[in-house]
Amino acid sequence: MLFLFAFLGTVTLYYYLPAALSQRLPASLRRPLRAAHQASAALVLAAVLVTCVWWNLRIRYPALFALVVAGSGLAAALRVRLALVAGPWARLTRFQAGLTPWLLPGVFVWGAYRAAGVAYWDATVSVEVATSTGWFSEATTTWVTLSHARGLLFDERLGDAHATPAYPSPPDRYPADFYRADWWAGVRGVSVNADSLTGAAWHPSGSYSFRVVPPGPGPAPPVAPAALPPPAADEHVYTHVEHMPRVLERPGDVVPELSRALAAVLVLPPTAREGRVAVRLVVDKAGEIRHVRIVHGLNAPTDSAVLAAAAHLPRLVPGYLNGHPRNVALTLPDVVVAKPRAWRGHATW
Repeated sequence: MLFLFAFLGTVTLYYYLPAALSQRLPASLRRPLRAAHQASAALVLAAVLVTCVWWNLRIRYPALFALVVAGSGLAAALRVRLALVAGPWARLTRFQAGLTPWLLPGVFVWGAYRAAGVAYWDATVSVEVATSTGWFSEATTTWVTLSHARGLLFDERLGDAHATPAYPSPPDRYPADFYRADWWAGVRGVSVNADSLTGAAWHPSGSYSFRVVPPGPGPAPPVAPAALPPPAADEHVYTHVEHMPRVLERPGDVVPELSRALAAVLVLPPTAREGRVAVRLVVDKAGEIRHVRIVHGLNAPTDSAVLAAAAHLPRLVPGYLNGHPRNVALTLPDVVVAKPRAWRGHATW
């Protein structure tokens, strides 16, 4: 009922406005009115034709386009009222003036619907999240549709985005949050590679990768070049990454875990001293522990025993940054060195 009243009100107002404005429009504005109408009508016609011919292109600014449609139709109605139409385009102008008020409610509903579905938008990428429930079942399906800007007026629909965790320990609520509109509202940036159909979304909780499934048949696989130079290896040692190294199947802080494991496999010589030592080590991209050194030691026999015990530590899950394993430096500030001597062997995790 509310939509019916809005529809009738729009039609009535649209027929009243040209009659009221035509009596007060200065003669000096008639030529600019004609130019504005011709330009806006050409823009609307071109946009409609482009989206009809290239089905994967859509209007980038639906609300603004709805206003242009309304303004162009109003200008056409004013020209008809003022008898400023003549020549081969007169019939088309009259047709536009009569058709626009009946199209306006649907155009504005379309613009509002498009705007409401946009969960993320920036200068180059827009993301729409839509959810539907089947007619004959309770199954609910959610689509995350990703579009890329094409020029000033259009978006190209690349396809549906699907979460693809690029590391072995994603957060507990990922990828479920990826399909929620409120999660996308907190995204700080999105990058998309239109050639490989992959991308990443930057959220305050971390960086998340995804792949894009294009509509219809997918593109043919690219032809591999004859030879490609090997990528440059990143041998930089980081002190902090998005996902720090961890013990396999133990998602907690790795520092106390390593400290306890090192103390468990430590064998002290008779001349060793009891106390606490600080150890610095590097977890490489394969999860191996390397470059172990004593930052704060007790004496030479004790420090040598700690370094020997570090060789018995098992492999860890490496740290990840932007979906790739990295070398990460860790400091164990409080390794307990105490007698009696612990048994030699691998730690129990």
